[in-house]
This record gives sequence, C-alpha cells and structure tokens, in this order.
Amino acid sequence: MISKLRSDADARYVYTGPYGGRGARRRYAGKIDWNVLDPAVFTRVAFADPTLTLHTARVALPHLERNVRVVVVTETRTERRALLFSTAVDLDPITLYRYYKARFQIEFLFRDSKQYAGLTHCQARRRAAITFQVNASLTAVSLSKLQAIQATGAFPQPFSMVSVVRRAFNVHFLKKIIASLAQGQTLTETSPEYETLCNYGIINPAPT
Repeated sequence: MISKLRSDADARYVYTGPYGGRGARRRYAGKIDWNVLDPAVFTRVAFADPTLTLHTARVALPHLERNVRVVVVTETRTERRALLFSTAVDLDPITLYRYYKARFQIEFLFRDSKQYAGLTHCQARRRAAITFQVNASLTAVSLSKLQAIQATGAFPQPFSMVSVVRRAFNVHFLKKIIASLAQGQTLTETSPEYETLCNYGIINPAPT
C-alpha cells in the first residue's frame, strides 16, 4: 500500500535499543515532530530534481499498528512538505515517490473521461453494458493520448483533451471550407496554412 499522510500525522520513532529484560519490549522512541526531523533517523536521499529534497526513515504508525517506510518530500522554495508512506518498509524511497506521483495521474484520466468521453452518461442497468461503457470511455481518452504522441513525436506536456476536441472540430470545419471554396481558390491539406488553422486555439500546438 502506498498513500499520503496528513502534515501533522501521529507517528513514532521505532525503538531499536536493548531490551530491559522485564515486561513487554519497548516499541516507540518518542513522537515525531515533522518540522524537526531527527538526522540520526531520517536519511536524505540523492534526487535529481533540485527543487525537491527527500528524507526517508522507517517509522511506526500507532493507528495502523505497524511500521512503515516514510518519505518526506520538501519543496525547497516554499518549504511545503508532503508525507508519503508505504507498508513495504524495504521499498526504495525514490520508487515510492515515483509510484505515488504516477498514481496521481490516474485522476486526470477519470476527469477527461467524465468531461469529454461520456463516462457518466450511460443509462444502462445491466452490469455488462455499464462495464462496456466505462471501458469504451477510458479507452477513448487513452487513444487520444496515443494520437497526440503520434502527431507530435513525443508526449505533449501538458496533455489536454480540450486541444484534441478543438483540433478535431477544426479539421472537420476546414474540410467544409475547402469543399465550399469558390472556383480557382484552394487550401490544400499539405499547405502550412492548413496545419496552422488545425492547431488554432489548442493549448499545446504541434511544432511546425
């Protein structure tokens, strides 16, 4: 499991000292103050992005009754902090950070599917029909991303379904214009003007 903790999450340092010999073994070595990390416990992780610093440690979460791997991600300019954790205590901290970041991208898939691919428009009641509708909607967004990659040669940043919809409308509209041009006037699909008009109004136009 990989998730995110509150900025004031209740967590404890794991006690690693000797056993006193009487009673239950000591589990915790004090509460964690996330504003002042113990350098003897939290290790800084080498990371390529200079705007972020990563510190990691194995800590205890009493409400989960288990130890977890925590990665403290700090933005160097604003000092904003995010606490990521995984129940896999041996997971590489950079891998944990990248998995969580990739997980967040799923939200954009659902957003685009709802707004532009009719994810919530199905009125069927049968499970098979609803499953088909959901799969068709999500697939339409994924194919739109593939089309954007094929058009630009690389994944556009940021990808926007607004641009895909606008370009599709522009292509359809320009074909109507070309079909209606007066005798002797032309606007071929291979001309630079055609490509410019196709990209009119989109957020991330393809390089010409």
